[in-house]
Amino acid sequence: MKKIVYFSFGHVDVTLPLVKHLFNKKVDIEFVFAFQSARPGESVFHFPNSVNTVGFLSNEEIKSQVPFFIKEYLGEAINCIKVFMYPTFKLFSINTFKSNLLISKYAKSKDVIHVSGAGLFIWDRWISRRKKLIVTLHDHNPHTGEGSRLGLSELLEKKRTEYCDHLIVQNKTDLNWFFQHSKQKQISFIPFATLDYLRSINKKETRKIFSFIFFGRISEYKGLQFLLNAFKIVSQKYPLTELCIAGSGSSETLKEFSKLKNVKIINEFIETEKLVELVVASKFAICPYVDATQSGVATTALSLGVPVIASDIGGFRDVIVNGKNGLLVIPANAEALAKAMLRTIEEQGLQERMKEQIPVTLNELGFNWEKISDQLINIYRSN
Repeated sequence: MKKIVYFSFGHVDVTLPLVKHLFNKKVDIEFVFAFQSARPGESVFHFPNSVNTVGFLSNEEIKSQVPFFIKEYLGEAINCIKVFMYPTFKLFSINTFKSNLLISKYAKSKDVIHVSGAGLFIWDRWISRRKKLIVTLHDHNPHTGEGSRLGLSELLEKKRTEYCDHLIVQNKTDLNWFFQHSKQKQISFIPFATLDYLRSINKKETRKIFSFIFFGRISEYKGLQFLLNAFKIVSQKYPLTELCIAGSGSSETLKEFSKLKNVKIINEFIETEKLVELVVASKFAICPYVDATQSGVATTALSLGVPVIASDIGGFRDVIVNGKNGLLVIPANAEALAKAMLRTIEEQGLQERMKEQIPVTLNELGFNWEKISDQLINIYRSN
């Protein structure tokens, strides 16, 4: 049986279900989650006792710092997890070079190298020499207002999609682009499914406090300005409508939101347990993005049984069936967004019907970890 290592640079939340499902299918795989030692963690993984550590953490260090609900969810599969702390993610750094020597030594016994996220950069080609290299690409193009200062990260990411043995993309927009423009012959569309471990955090019925919630990192491409204008339209007709905005980041639009009644703003990083509490206390999640490929925000909401109103772009089309598990609206159009929001208020029973349709539609669309894990196993075993 082939020995596999899966390097995850970020995207902890959507990788954990893979850990569980591949372990349960007896795949000989280890997952290495990589963090910067000065910021040792992300999402549901935080290792505060390992700040400024360099190299692999021990199994004891990992288990002592992972939340109980994750340990409960993973069970024995937690033994597949390793955590590696980089001193820096700077590409041309002697410390990065030394760290990659450690990674290379570790990966020497593996047959398949799977890299997910923008890590290792050119080093993955070196580490995976004479091995099979699989790359999962989360975003082909940086979002509006994002991207590296010199574009170097994007250039290297493009190169790795060319030299890897198999490229995995997570939305159909990127899949179509690569089919038309890339010389890469081995390309698969494999999305991520619901974050089923989130349901173990909230096991009780929660009263719906908010009509709508916007959550996640606040950034220019997420269309807060259009949500602001849409909410003004909605609140004029229904003054008691409640909106929650939760997430870290800065935006001038937040100042405008703070002037409105019935808007709760939590402008900080939200711990997972608190985020789950806020999402399940909301009737609909809103994603008024200006551009998007795939979105963990929509998947998080759907995982918790909360329908989504989203812009009709990118990966939202992959996961939302308009009128069934959510609503798709014209992007960058406050009037269209307001119309959809008003529909959720005025159409009796809509929210409950959509909630019931979430697991049905996601399964029909292929957002199923059993299917996804089988797809990966087939790629690992090929060649």
